[in-house]
Amino acid sequence: MKRITLILLTLFAYFSSFAQVGIIENFSTTTLPTGWTNASFANTDVAPCEGTYAWRKNFWSLGTTGTLTTPNYVGVSNGTDVSVSFQWKATEYDPGDGVGFTVNVQFSTNNGTTWQTIGSPISTTSVTECAAFTATIPAAS
Repeated sequence: MKRITLILLTLFAYFSSFAQVGIIENFSTTTLPTGWTNASFANTDVAPCEGTYAWRKNFWSLGTTGTLTTPNYVGVSNGTDVSVSFQWKATEYDPGDGVGFTVNVQFSTNNGTTWQTIGSPISTTSVTECAAFTATIPAAS
């Protein structure tokens, strides 16, 4: 009887389980995670949301555009949705300078030839302390 129960439990666990893929990157260091590239972003240890360091875009001295791009994660979704989340903040370079920007979080299914925006754009005209961004890349994508 014990063997039958064990076999049934094993079969139940096998058929009711599913695979989940996680990609967790650490931006709290002085270098970007392996494979990431950046254009016009810099590393800072000034008031990050978490940890010791953060990567930031300084619109004052580094122009008005920039990108942080992941390496190509080929087939990591396992046919399921992929959740994307991170923290962001907006600060003034000097008090009274003002804040204003819009960021689109995008993904590509063809090595960067075309891009699709996910979630709502991050847009602010005021100082913002450590807000969360969360969006989903659909499994079909």
